[in-house]
Amino acid sequence: MNPVSKPGRIHLEMIGLIAIAASVVLLLIVGRSLLVSRTAPTLTRLDLSQAEAIVERASQFAGDPAPPTVWIQRLARGQAAVYDYLLRVVTSYDYLESQGDDDRFIRDVHWIATGQEPTDDDIMNADTVLSETGSRLACLADMLSRLNLAGQTVQPAVPTRLRTLTIDEIKIANAPEVVGQLPIAAEARLTGNEAVFQLFANGRLRQALPVGGDMPGVLGEYGMVWDTRIETAGDYRLVLLVRTSDGRGEFMEIGTYTVPQIRQINSYESKEIAIGADQAVWLEMPLIGEQGQLMVVNSKGLALLEMIDAFNSVVADNETTDGMPAALRADIDHSVQDGSASCYVRISAESAARLTVIAARGLAASKGDGQVFGLLDVSADQVLVSSAAGSSWVPLADYTLTDPTALLSRLELVLPNGNLADIALSFDYDEEFFALVVDESIGQLTYQVQAMEGSAATITAHLINESGLEQPVLSGQPFALQLSENRLDLEITGFDGTQRTVEVNILRKPHSGGYDQTLDLFPNDYQSPLWRLHLLYPSWQFEVFNTAIDWTDFIQAQDERDRSLVNASYSPASWVEADSPVYDGTSWKAAATPVIAHFADPRNFLDDAQIFQFEEMSFNEQAQTRQGLEAILSGTFMEPGNPDGIDYVGIFMDATRTANMSPYYLAARAIQEMGSQGISPLAHGTLDGYEGFYNFYNIGSTPDTSVANGAQINGARYAMFGRNADEQEITPEEAEILLPWNSPQKAIVGGALWIAARYVDIGQDTLYLQKFDLIAEDGLYVHQYAQNIQMAWSEAWNTRKAYAAMGLLDQGIGFSIPVFDNMPADPAPWPD
Repeated sequence: MNPVSKPGRIHLEMIGLIAIAASVVLLLIVGRSLLVSRTAPTLTRLDLSQAEAIVERASQFAGDPAPPTVWIQRLARGQAAVYDYLLRVVTSYDYLESQGDDDRFIRDVHWIATGQEPTDDDIMNADTVLSETGSRLACLADMLSRLNLAGQTVQPAVPTRLRTLTIDEIKIANAPEVVGQLPIAAEARLTGNEAVFQLFANGRLRQALPVGGDMPGVLGEYGMVWDTRIETAGDYRLVLLVRTSDGRGEFMEIGTYTVPQIRQINSYESKEIAIGADQAVWLEMPLIGEQGQLMVVNSKGLALLEMIDAFNSVVADNETTDGMPAALRADIDHSVQDGSASCYVRISAESAARLTVIAARGLAASKGDGQVFGLLDVSADQVLVSSAAGSSWVPLADYTLTDPTALLSRLELVLPNGNLADIALSFDYDEEFFALVVDESIGQLTYQVQAMEGSAATITAHLINESGLEQPVLSGQPFALQLSENRLDLEITGFDGTQRTVEVNILRKPHSGGYDQTLDLFPNDYQSPLWRLHLLYPSWQFEVFNTAIDWTDFIQAQDERDRSLVNASYSPASWVEADSPVYDGTSWKAAATPVIAHFADPRNFLDDAQIFQFEEMSFNEQAQTRQGLEAILSGTFMEPGNPDGIDYVGIFMDATRTANMSPYYLAARAIQEMGSQGISPLAHGTLDGYEGFYNFYNIGSTPDTSVANGAQINGARYAMFGRNADEQEITPEEAEILLPWNSPQKAIVGGALWIAARYVDIGQDTLYLQKFDLIAEDGLYVHQYAQNIQMAWSEAWNTRKAYAAMGLLDQGIGFSIPVFDNMPADPAPWPD
């Protein structure tokens, strides 16, 4: 038999061999004592009607060992002894299963042989033989001899009898479901060694184990195995039958078990799994080396994952978290695998769930064509990936990995009232640094965590207070907080030994350094993110900008007509307001309200990248350098050494000093408006009919849906003549901003002067405030620089990129963060 045979496939050759071997063993056992003192019997020849009657009566007690007509003919012709026929009947599975006592046996044999009930003398004679020999077979021979049906009298040897029988407790991970092989351990005390242990599944013989040794009366242990891999899916009644040479058989009910339907999964393929409520799906998957490894992605709903070896023991378990990856990993002990190169996975759910699984350590996506492979192993610069073509080592730099090793899939801090604390950042499995601010009244917390690898990973936790005192804490157990700073260190050790530490920095106010006074200027839900940023970058300065504007009024104003747009060609359809016309170009349409609410809520952007939406725009000579500007322009049409030979770095630095504005902001704004590769003709002075005029910041590029490229035409007209292009006259004030912009130098420097005068100098001195006009002097919402709802979000990334490239994130950067009246309890999530 192939040791890695697939479950659900019946191996007929194997079953036949088992049955034949068991029959031979049984005949040897029950007949061995007879052969000791038995000579060849003289067969009694029956007439045809007598043979038919005996066979018909016998069939009521047990299934025929052979077709009835065969036995009738053999008995009638004298080719078989009645004893041999009845021996097979009264030692058959069906007859022994009835568990009749010796009195019942005597009456059954007499009735089969004669069609009549035995007399008292018949019963007394049979009882005498049973008491003298202890053997039903001797009793059978004697009864048939007295009825002149047995031929020569048989004198049996001392038979083996069963004294005691017990079965060890069977532990099954998911009873009654059974996969692989089910071990069954029995203990029995026998008077001899002429016995056989037989395992039946739904009445079919599955294993026969003859007793060995010459130690009668000794308690012995007998191990058997039910191999479910030869069964089809369904319910099975499992029975142990011990046959002994006294002609008796002891039945022991083991239980009723279910062999589930099992799906196969290869190491290079993924499977979509849909699970109904209170249902389970079974998989069989190959081992990777000597390990079982399964990766779960795209999980929707909660599911329980269990990895099970060939003997129904759970070797790893996990629970999926909605939207999070998960993994199962375990070393599989081949000493209990019976040579199998696979293991099983059971996926169950209380409510409907859907997930994608792959038999691998993780996922590896090619950066070239996006093709996804199974991730099997990782070295310093290589990864082992698998596909239908096999496995191979490939360069790590060419692939993006999703590897759950030593990662968390859940991190929660529970307040004394049972509510979850709002830690910052919101949990992300790639993040290692979190923070939380609580009031002095919160004296203790409880943490709850889950490793992405489930039981294959270990998590230990220590709490360290401001004085350096360290103490271990347990998941689910409250831990006390000291005033001021507390740090919860979660140390995750992955299946392969990889270690990772996640920090949760908890401030229980007041702060010993007085920083709570800064935090208290902000609403509570701003404080934890700002505390985190302060710990990461102590030199950063945060100021509150109290808008005194009602949140609902603000969102309603931003939702009017063309104030907030998205590019419908690149955004999900749900991001676009229903029935919106095109307001700009060919695809800029009104943003849906949930999109506006997300990108307008400052609380969504209090991380170390998006905080740059709130960076104050004045020039910081120490933090903002030429080298940082080069980093921002790298990879764009304005990078140093560009084909046009234009020194954009020098031009932006000139604009910075002239307008007293951040060069990073100006460069990011130009990239945002012109595209990183300069797809706008206003970046090159090539707009048809307006050649030679530039507008790097799209100043005056108001939409005009009545003509093609209406916004670009208006931007070019502004570059020629300023605000009143129809009059074709540049005012003295406009001359101060270097109009007309007939060169990149004049467009970039002059545009910076225009932005400074129109926005920065009047208080709109952050990316956020330039997108959302919150300055009441000239009227709210009327002086918004861009319609793109993602403008501030997008440009913040470029600004941070420049600071990081030059290692300047530790500089003293100032941020002005808006606060609205009556803000919702939770910030609007990322739009679906």
